[in-house]
Amino acid sequence: IQDAAAHDAMRMLAEEGIVAGESGAAGLGGLIALGDDPQRAEALGIDADTRVLLLVTEADTDPEAYRRAVGATADEVRHRADLRPRGVAS
Repeated sequence: IQDAAAHDAMRMLAEEGIVAGESGAAGLGGLIALGDDPQRAEALGIDADTRVLLLVTEADTDPEAYRRAVGATADEVRHRADLRPRGVAS
């Protein structure tokens, strides 16, 4: 995928409190790119009923590149995630 797609995926994951570098976010970036290429998605057998498991295997291995792509440091992303309300335990 293009770097821009990986960076978009990094930002999406950061919004959820997940710190992922370019390689870690590439799977999500590729999946999103399939949404723009219905013929390729069909060729791969991916449709609206498909379930996908994505594994993020890289964090901010290059902290400066991460900050440039996401607009925040990994610590800032983690801190924002820590401030979110969580479900109430029963």
